[in-house]
Parts: sequence; C-alpha cells; structure tokens
Amino acid sequence: MTDISQLAAAVSGGSCESYKDVLNRLDAVGAALDARDGLCWFNRLYRAMTESCVQTRESRRVQDPVFLEGLDCSFADLYFGAIRAHLADGSEAASMDTLVRCTR
Repeated sequence: MTDISQLAAAVSGGSCESYKDVLNRLDAVGAALDARDGLCWFNRLYRAMTESCVQTRESRRVQDPVFLEGLDCSFADLYFGAIRAHLADGSEAASMDTLVRCTR
C-alpha cells in the first residue's frame, strides 16, 4: 500500500536545482509507492528519462546541457507539485488528471 505520509514528505521542499535533486526526490517518491500504484510506473519512467538525460550530458551529445538540466528540473517540479496538490485537496492540473487517477 502506498505510504501517503512518506509520499507527502518526498514531494515537500524547494525546487529541484540539479539532476541529483530530481533523482533523489524520484527515489523518495518511488520508495513511498506501492508497486500496484499506477503512479509508481510513471515515476519509474520519469526516473529512466532523467537518467537518460544525465547520460546524454556525460557523453556530451547535447548542445546545451545546462538548458536540458534546467528543463528536467522544471518538469520535475511540476510533477512533484501535482502530487502535492492532489494529496492536499484532491486537485490536479488538467494535464496531470490521467496520472493522478492511476494512484491508489
């Protein structure tokens, strides 16, 4: 069963400033989620995408690695914010509706 208090703690805090921040928070979210929770699978996908961005930066295959890292951090902040909003009052941005409906 998803641990709601652990999930809330995982998404609390300030904005992500680096890939490390994003990955650490994704790991904390993942630890709070039950494997049967649809959000768990999205979280795993998001983590894989972020890891891919890190590898791309390390291989120097991207023209603007600072931009890519900032973009990943911005989207992560939106994702974590949507979880916070849903936990607080059941609301979510329309774009996140399908995602949060997958939570148990």
